[in-house]
Amino acid sequence: MFKTKAFVVGVSNYHIERASNLEFCKNDILAIERALVSGLKLSKEDIFILGNSGEVKIENFENMISNFIDEIDDTDIILLYFSGHGGIIDDQHVLYFTDGHLNTQKIIEKFGETKAKSKIILLDCCHAGLFTVNDILIHRNLNKSIDKLNGKGCAILASSSALEPSYPHPEIPISVFTAFLCDAFQDKLLIKKGYVSLYDIRNLISIKLKIWNQRNKKQQQHPIFRASMIGTINFKVTEYIPFSIKNFYKEYKDYILFDVNPVHSGLIKKYSIQVILKKEILKNELINISKEIKKTVSKLEIYNNENLKKFLKNKPINNLWIFFGYSESDILNTNYKYSVTWGKNDFQHKVHEFYQVMKDTHNANVTTEKHFYSEVIELASNIIVFAESIITIFNEYENNTKTEDELFYEVEPINVLINSLYLSSDALPFPPDNLIELGQIYQELFVSIDNLTCAYNNHSKTFRSSENRFRLMRIKIKDYYLALDKFNLF
Repeated sequence: MFKTKAFVVGVSNYHIERASNLEFCKNDILAIERALVSGLKLSKEDIFILGNSGEVKIENFENMISNFIDEIDDTDIILLYFSGHGGIIDDQHVLYFTDGHLNTQKIIEKFGETKAKSKIILLDCCHAGLFTVNDILIHRNLNKSIDKLNGKGCAILASSSALEPSYPHPEIPISVFTAFLCDAFQDKLLIKKGYVSLYDIRNLISIKLKIWNQRNKKQQQHPIFRASMIGTINFKVTEYIPFSIKNFYKEYKDYILFDVNPVHSGLIKKYSIQVILKKEILKNELINISKEIKKTVSKLEIYNNENLKKFLKNKPINNLWIFFGYSESDILNTNYKYSVTWGKNDFQHKVHEFYQVMKDTHNANVTTEKHFYSEVIELASNIIVFAESIITIFNEYENNTKTEDELFYEVEPINVLINSLYLSSDALPFPPDNLIELGQIYQELFVSIDNLTCAYNNHSKTFRSSENRFRLMRIKIKDYYLALDKFNLF
């Protein structure tokens, strides 16, 4: 079972030349500890703190972080937080400790090479944005495990750009960045299905610092985010019990009522029903079966969520859509021989003329489990690399290290490659019935990646504003991360 562990460092007292004491750093680490416990639900036993006394010497830091690293597991999420002086020596960023300094890049690389699945580094110091991350490496053979790759790697969020100081907060005795970081950790509005994502935490901090910068023209801080990972990191902060949608299955002499799906909207009560026929039937038999099904379903109370249940319980049905096939495979592949709709006391039926053609085409092209995995994983490996490349370039635009013109120029060839790979997904073989759901999850992933190309292409450049493009890209990145998350649930 994975755990989230944190190594928290705050250096307030300095015995080196030209380094003033920073009293608020002791408060920073206390605030971070409280936020990690109350917001991200870490156990206090999993938070290792250096700096309560104000002093953190290099030897102590190196010994303690080595001990911390030795205790982690390859499924863990680990977090390194630093508050103190930062500076630049010989064009390299350094973190200052009580008795000297260490190269920030080397600390990042050491922390990033640990066996933990997910690594996060949070730097609250001057010029913190002067760092790099390694390129993303994705193994060609994903071994059916996108869920194991999702969130694997290292992400760094720094309080300021390479050219900026980081400031103490004028109203509370902690730093500006740490104040917003703690707020984000504890913001309950970020919780989705029991989890808080690093992506949402980072975006909220960016919004808060943008407002800060508008109000504090002489104390500008622009956070810098870089990552070498697939997807984002999700912190489990509360138990989530999804609304339970009842399954309904019942067998009759001439048919099987295979499933009843609630598709209610607003105050309209609607069901989509799937039926397996046991024999060939005539039109009048189809209508009679449909009437029997309506009578059965009218007694059911199946809902998508608690709110709809509250509004629609014991209300009459408004609409039915009934779909008929001749096998479970027909149902799973949504290949229906007949469909019947009911509304306003009227039944309308339709014969799907291409049912047999679709069935024959499917049977001729369905592949083995092994071949399906081989084909879909190869495509996923390639298209995910390009998705992450676009996001990396966009991150640098958001970091203010690239102009929007540079962003357009750099993503253009990647957009072309993604569009081409997405089109090729239509040629994938049909999965066997036991992998249909997984195949649909892959298709949703491919769609979400193709949508990443919408924000910065020629059409968007002509018809959208810069702010609109930026907001659209953030939405599409979020959709991509949600598509990746579905592999964790499969």
